[in-house]
Amino acid sequence: MDFNISHPFHCSLPVQLRFSDLDTLGHVNNSVYLNLFDLGKSDYFERAAGERQDWNNVNVVIANINCNFLHQTLFDEPLVVKTQVDHIGNKSFTVVQALQNTATGEIKCFCTQIMVYLDPETRTPAPLHTNHGLPRPRDPHPSPTPPALARLLRALRRSKTVNQ
Repeated sequence: MDFNISHPFHCSLPVQLRFSDLDTLGHVNNSVYLNLFDLGKSDYFERAAGERQDWNNVNVVIANINCNFLHQTLFDEPLVVKTQVDHIGNKSFTVVQALQNTATGEIKCFCTQIMVYLDPETRTPAPLHTNHGLPRPRDPHPSPTPPALARLLRALRRSKTVNQ
């Protein structure tokens, strides 16, 4: 199955399953994948920014999430979450992730997420500025971007992939 990503993954986070992650059939419960992908996103963003993030000051939300469950995942499998930012737009960016068995190379689940920046005062979508609120052409009233998000976006724009 082709997932149409623009470049290969370069950020991987090994993950360990817990017994409580399983459903009655002994498979990883579908809701657990989202938790694993959250771990991968946090790791990716901190690596991209080169510092630990204060998630209380990064005003982004998930606007859309799509998961393709490709193969069952069992408790004893060695797993890694692979993460990358595939596209950065005006008010949003797309995160692409995969859960992979490291022994077989099999992709268990593939996920795309559209994350939107919210203006901290109005809590509405706003442009992703990296210039701390300085106007861009055709944007005379920009909202300021928190410094943590600005640093993160600069890092992501420099290199969409993060080396391990």
